[in-house]
Amino acid sequence: MMLSRLLATISAIVLLAAANVATPQFIFEPQLHTSLANVAAGGSTWPNLFFTPSGHLYVLAALNNDRKTDLAVFISDNLGVSFSKRVAVPTVGDVMAHGEMSPVLANDPTGALMYVLWQSGSQLYVAHGSEFARTLSQPVPLIDKQEQPDGHTMSSNGFATMNVAPDGTVLIAWLDGRDADNKRGTTSVYVTASTDHGKTFGPERRIGSNACPCCRPSIAFDGDGHAYVAWRDVFPENERDFVVARGEVKTLAFERPARISADGWQINGCPDSGASIAWIDGRLWAAWFTLGKQGIPQVRVASSNGKGPFTKPVVISQGIDSANHPRFVFGARRPMLVFEGEPRTKGVFSEDEVFLATIEQNGRPTVQPIAKLRSEGFDGYAAGMPNAQTLVVAASMAYRGKPQIILQRGRSR
Repeated sequence: MMLSRLLATISAIVLLAAANVATPQFIFEPQLHTSLANVAAGGSTWPNLFFTPSGHLYVLAALNNDRKTDLAVFISDNLGVSFSKRVAVPTVGDVMAHGEMSPVLANDPTGALMYVLWQSGSQLYVAHGSEFARTLSQPVPLIDKQEQPDGHTMSSNGFATMNVAPDGTVLIAWLDGRDADNKRGTTSVYVTASTDHGKTFGPERRIGSNACPCCRPSIAFDGDGHAYVAWRDVFPENERDFVVARGEVKTLAFERPARISADGWQINGCPDSGASIAWIDGRLWAAWFTLGKQGIPQVRVASSNGKGPFTKPVVISQGIDSANHPRFVFGARRPMLVFEGEPRTKGVFSEDEVFLATIEQNGRPTVQPIAKLRSEGFDGYAAGMPNAQTLVVAASMAYRGKPQIILQRGRSR
């Protein structure tokens, strides 16, 4: 009898633990919101988003118009049910919008100013402005390089990222092929910054070498004047793991990069998958894709106090096949990520979905699919929170025969 009761108690505990892990953190609406498709008839992809302190939602979209890609920022005051304003981005040339070369949207801490970064040809551009303007500023070119010996081409640059520090400094990082002292097949990491709200940018500074050439860097800031830049480095034996460099926002003086995790993934090529880093609740969090030593696609998460080593990585994609491309949720007060993957079935391939992972206080992740959202070959997705209860996710999906940015909203339990 006692043994039966003990087994029953153990079974109940196991079931309860399983239920707690599986309990969704957010309840999503039954319908998707397609309002952006109504104002981007030619198709829209690669969403970036942020919320202002007052709760206005900004969404950057790449627009497909007559075989040319343009950019625009759409603004909503009702969490994406409708978009009341469109702010044009005066681009130069054709905007590169594919893979990890997609455009980037950022805002200053007050939400009064926004910045758009993109690449056209071999040049990076930034435009800036406020929601009160009908268009952003004229593009500011960033790259100042001499021509190659053949007299008409520049060395490669791209995979740029951008973020804005608490003091308003705009920091941009990118991968650059101008330096001859890198290992063959690798590149350098450069940064530049603006202290006048994007009107001008300072000198370009090299902060890393031997970087994987197609994995976009990521930028985060703490509250003490430090910037963090993460990128995938190429170690001996072609191990491609992520590193992070800590620097001063005001001087752009960066320390030697430190390895986030020794995953042991050996690959003679670029995975086309950068890390995502964010400063949340007093810690630097990192999320990335790797196959590790076992060759199993995984999304892993670790954290640091910003000075010391990172914690042992936690796999947040258990039970999900082909997991990739993690992105931290903008504005979340605890570590939350969106990523893509296939729900595991018995030997059957399924459609890619977008998942939400929440890192609990005990360090364990709770993962749930975002209702009805699919990942259409990674044409981009992003998520943000205007408050602690509400989540808005934007993803590019097929709608009426075209790729369009669709929104889904959820409320915390």
